[in-house]
Amino acid sequence: MEGSYNIRVPCYNISTINPDWPNQCERGNKWVDQAQLMMAGDLGGATYDSFNNFHRVYSVLPHHLPQIKDEKVCKTNKDCHLEGWTVAENYYERLEALDTGFAATSALETKAKMLSRQVLQIHAGNASASFHENDENKHMCKDINKKALEWALSKAPAVAIDDYNKYGKKLVFGDDNGSMDIGPTWIWTYLSYKDNADKTETTIIAPYMSTPADYWEPQVRGFHYCKLLNPSRALEWILIDSQSDRNARTPYSPKAEVPRKAAVKLNLIQ
Repeated sequence: MEGSYNIRVPCYNISTINPDWPNQCERGNKWVDQAQLMMAGDLGGATYDSFNNFHRVYSVLPHHLPQIKDEKVCKTNKDCHLEGWTVAENYYERLEALDTGFAATSALETKAKMLSRQVLQIHAGNASASFHENDENKHMCKDINKKALEWALSKAPAVAIDDYNKYGKKLVFGDDNGSMDIGPTWIWTYLSYKDNADKTETTIIAPYMSTPADYWEPQVRGFHYCKLLNPSRALEWILIDSQSDRNARTPYSPKAEVPRKAAVKLNLIQ
């Protein structure tokens, strides 16, 4: 679902639509396909299919952006079908390539460029859809990230769920951070993972950027960008990362934090 760069290289190319070369490169992040449908919400009688494409989100020549095919607008939302695409880039911890076991194998975040709920509602036939009511909030990305955790909890083995409930740092979700004023700020503000004092919870906060359908710059109208937690990352967290502080060989102690970090550095040097 993540479209892991560790399995196949991403299909970065000059065209926004990735080539369909499954034996050579990965076309996109399938979780973003689900996220875009969640972002759309209830479209009444209209249906919507979206597929994701991998690109470096900071590229500007060309500038890869989400879009509805042919900019189709339904006259009514009855029996109307829309198609479109999104853009995403997976971001991995920098030490992951060393394969030391200290860094997560799954993506730390996915930078997802999606269409806003407002603009999808408008294209589905709801011409009066409000940006304020649909996208000018701090929970759209959070709601999607909660679904990633729900997916992971439904797939994890029972013994792992038992350890997660007993010892694990539970993933909780804070309000989205934003809206960011400009694209580069959103790109370089990462999905935040912050532990509480007793290492029982880790709060995830997603940076986001949204623009109304009548935004002054036509090229970036009607977007809702999210930093997403992948189900793969949530599952790896349940199985491994959540256990590192309170289910290790010794109980967690703030006084032991410095020696532990020193030991990690020593292992890396060795």
